[in-house]
Amino acid sequence: MSPTTIHADDLYERLGIERDASRDQVRAAYRALLRVYPPERAPEEFKRIREAYETLNDPASRAEYDRAPSAAVQRLLRMASAAMDAQGYPEAEQHLRQVLAEDSTLDYARNWLGLCLLYQQKPEQALPLFEQLLQRDEPAPAWFANAGHACARLRRFADAESMFRRAIVAADAGGEDVTGYYVALADLYVEHKNFDAAEQVLEKAIRHDGQVDFEDLQYFTKLLEVQLLRNDAARVNAVLYRIKVVARDEQQRDYTSWKLASLAAELVAAGAFTLAAAVGRAGSELKPTDSDFRSLVQVASLLSQKQHEEAQQMLRTHPCFWGEGRLAGLNQAIRKHCSDLRVFGGMKPLGGVPPLFTLNGFGTMLYGERDPDGETRSHVATLYFVGLFIPLIPLACYRVIHDGGRSWRFLGKVPFSRGNKIHLACSLSVLFIFCLTVALTPATDGSSYGSGTGTYAGSDYGATPTDTGFANTFVAPTPSAAPVGGDGQRVSIEGERLRVKGMEWQIQRLESRQDSLVRAIDELAGQISTMESGASGSTIPQGEYTRYRRLVDHHNGLVDDYNDNRAELQRRTTEYSGALAALNARIDRYNATH
Repeated sequence: MSPTTIHADDLYERLGIERDASRDQVRAAYRALLRVYPPERAPEEFKRIREAYETLNDPASRAEYDRAPSAAVQRLLRMASAAMDAQGYPEAEQHLRQVLAEDSTLDYARNWLGLCLLYQQKPEQALPLFEQLLQRDEPAPAWFANAGHACARLRRFADAESMFRRAIVAADAGGEDVTGYYVALADLYVEHKNFDAAEQVLEKAIRHDGQVDFEDLQYFTKLLEVQLLRNDAARVNAVLYRIKVVARDEQQRDYTSWKLASLAAELVAAGAFTLAAAVGRAGSELKPTDSDFRSLVQVASLLSQKQHEEAQQMLRTHPCFWGEGRLAGLNQAIRKHCSDLRVFGGMKPLGGVPPLFTLNGFGTMLYGERDPDGETRSHVATLYFVGLFIPLIPLACYRVIHDGGRSWRFLGKVPFSRGNKIHLACSLSVLFIFCLTVALTPATDGSSYGSGTGTYAGSDYGATPTDTGFANTFVAPTPSAAPVGGDGQRVSIEGERLRVKGMEWQIQRLESRQDSLVRAIDELAGQISTMESGASGSTIPQGEYTRYRRLVDHHNGLVDDYNDNRAELQRRTTEYSGALAALNARIDRYNATH
């Protein structure tokens, strides 16, 4: 059949048959054209073939068509047919409504109008037209099926199922082709995830004519889709074997291999790489000389094994993925899959969001930004147990999106990096040595604690942390924009930036210790004051004096620690300010000259 015949206005010419052709000849022509224009490969041509078949196969509709309508109606029908051919369904709808206004007895025009409305996603308007057709004495099987499609789109599952089954019975009784009706019923079950029912219908369809052959290929490919949706590799391979068996001659093998290649490409695009490799391999066995087929199988296998670098190499070296190549349509999808495998390949789903908390500088915090992904704005961060805000023990790694401040979105858990493993091993070794040392160190009775005079050094503590201007109020200035480039100067600057960052952590640690000392000193001062206020006159009772003296000594020691820590904080803050200013000046000079 030539393309000009398929697009002819005359339905006989569209099927390539004479006007006195028998029903068997109509059906034979329809089946032959389906092999050339299958719905998944040529959907628009299929619609036109189906339109002609539904009209000429039904005796009543064919009689109506053969009866020459008025010239005005014929002109409107030609205009409607041309509009539908160009997918101008609103225009076709208008012409067909005019046709029925002129001649309401033209059932095939009413069927066309119903189809036109279905194509426009208007099933609620299409269904009454099909129901009106079903009131005829001998309704055509296609009318039942079209009504079933309308019911399915209206979510009337039971009615749709009934209509498709009635279409099968009517077509079977009239000796007509039942393929489309069985497939439509299987699709209905698949849509509702009833894969067992879909499989049963398709197996019944395969045995319908009493023999299993190439005419059943459409059932087999639909059955293959069902097993793919089940994600059952064993059942997929069983169906693939049956498909290869029914493709006997070269023409059948060529067509079947094309069908399997199309399905394998769709599976690759959808990310079902293992199944794509299985389907592609079966198709390649039917056409082993096709190098493009082998490339499709190879890239699917690489992706299934998470070898994204090798898959990307194939895109660069195999012409079938370039320009007008047969697999060029997969190029972008494969690149996206490779990127996702690189970024998310080793990621595991989260059982729950890990806790982030610190108390007096101890707890859990996220540090680090490795393996960044610009598309998702995510990176891998390590969850550490921290002491005085210093990362001590790596607990886990997560891919996260930083939303600012201490807010993160967790995408999944990823394996430790080599650096994390080394850090963990070192931390555990130090912890083990510490515990061993403590266990082997002789215990003391602490009798010397509290020795010395009972002088209360509260006066030196009078300079509170807030007087310094640093404790609890320190905010690290922001460095200048990072330099651009990759030379030695930048490496040196990045090293300096890390040193400044380390200084920030030291300041934060000192601040945290300052806060802890303030709370401890205040608590001891309160206890000392209580004991002094309860004393008779200015004398501490003999039984309480030893405890009082120890509290005073402990308090004075903490005050000394506080003053030393405050001095260290002031020194490090001054040092940090100078280092930060020098770093910013260096970055500004670098950016000005690059």
